Amino acid sequence: MRKVALFFLTSSLLWAMQLKEVLVQVERQNLEIQKFLIDEKVASLKHEESKWSRFGSIKLGAGYTHYNSPRTLAPMTPPVDPNTPTDKQIYNANLSYRVVLFDGFGTKHSIAIEELGIKMANLRTNQTKWSLRSNAISLYVAGLALQEMLPIQKEYVSALSQIESIIKEEERLGRRAYVDLLQISTEKMQAQTQEVAIKSDLSHVKLEIARLMSSDDKSFIFEPIQDVAISNTQFTSIENTSSMQIANLNIERTQKVYQKTKASFSPKFTLETLYSRNYGDNTHENTYQAGIGVEWVAFDFGVRNKRLEEARLERLKAVYEKKDIYEKLITAIEQAKLKIAKAQEEHILARQKSTLASHIEKIEAKKLKEGATTMQSFLLHAADAHFAKVQKHNAFYSLVDAKYQYFTLLEIEK
Repeated sequence: MRKVALFFLTSSLLWAMQLKEVLVQVERQNLEIQKFLIDEKVASLKHEESKWSRFGSIKLGAGYTHYNSPRTLAPMTPPVDPNTPTDKQIYNANLSYRVVLFDGFGTKHSIAIEELGIKMANLRTNQTKWSLRSNAISLYVAGLALQEMLPIQKEYVSALSQIESIIKEEERLGRRAYVDLLQISTEKMQAQTQEVAIKSDLSHVKLEIARLMSSDDKSFIFEPIQDVAISNTQFTSIENTSSMQIANLNIERTQKVYQKTKASFSPKFTLETLYSRNYGDNTHENTYQAGIGVEWVAFDFGVRNKRLEEARLERLKAVYEKKDIYEKLITAIEQAKLKIAKAQEEHILARQKSTLASHIEKIEAKKLKEGATTMQSFLLHAADAHFAKVQKHNAFYSLVDAKYQYFTLLEIEK
């Protein structure tokens, strides 16, 4: 992270942090993303597990058996030799291999399901990144707005302090009423309270951003950001957003689950081989066997049919979920557009009001100096001018945030 040493308002050393640096740190270090990255690894391992399970398994075995009468070390096969070695104490070591030859393509569908699981895990990580980006951007814009509002508020408090000093001197000389001094002092106290509130809100925003970055460093300031233009932006299809891609993959996954469930109606063929060495009294015998077995569930009281119906309903549910996600995205995009349009109008109006209020404040200040107006009237117009300036400031950053949120909704980097 690029850090620039700056002294901001106090003598403490602070660091300037850009929005893009915050977003990079969030994507790299946020604990929520780390959990989803683990989910990706788990999904990949499950896929490997399914892929290699189709090759069967090799097992090693050993055993010891005591019989009440001597037994042959290997099964008897004609012609019977009377000298065939026997023993009551028989030790055994064996090597076996078992593999499913055919299960109605159930294993194939399991592998396909796990492959889809990897893709969905990747997309969920990406979806989480965009959600965190949205939160981080809103916090950054809010922090920047508060940071820039602080000197505005300080300037207002300083101006009120200067006026208070003048009024205090005039009140001492008998040119002003004591109530004028009370009015200016009260207004200054309110402004100072607001300054404290701004500092508190700014600290809270920094805490939240540090949490998103999984960092303990809160000694930074926000670097200014530029307004972003929506015109000339190449928008991607809604279908390309993480939410829609996950919904499409979920439909595909439920279809594979349905096919896997349907495979349980097919016979299951397995190949099994066994190599065994049996040890007796100073002798041993080797045996080898291989065979193909078949299993076919003839009747299970409707269990498989119920599972198949469950899989069909899950597939139907996935289709409805996709439609719901699409409609919510369309609604969210339209609401974001309306929010931008509203913020643009409010920004224009706030600028106009600020210009007007500032002009009136100058007139009232001149009238107050000439004794043509009251202190209360002047303070009201001064407060109006300050409030209008703050509103203009807030309206600008509300517009910037609305635009950024629109882009993050469509997963477009700006």
